[in-house]
Amino acid sequence: MIFILFISEIFVNRLHCIHGGYVVELKNMIKDLSNLGCKNEYGDVAIKLYETGQREELIRYLKKCRCGLVDEMHESQRRVDRIDMLIRQVEKEIY
Repeated sequence: MIFILFISEIFVNRLHCIHGGYVVELKNMIKDLSNLGCKNEYGDVAIKLYETGQREELIRYLKKCRCGLVDEMHESQRRVDRIDMLIRQVEKEIY
């Protein structure tokens, strides 16, 4: 039983994710949230939550970061839509 707990603890601490063709440890991905589009301070807070074992808080925090990125994506899409509308208006004048 102790062996199984030990193996599961190793597995949790050494969880790997495939990212861009490279195997990156979960902890390193958390440290480097800025490469995922989050603000630098998000990584600092997230790694503290991870290191103190606050996994559920970490999940909530990462979801909050994700929501911010989705909001940015939607705003970017609105800007693209406005440019598309402008292009169509100019094309109507030409044709």
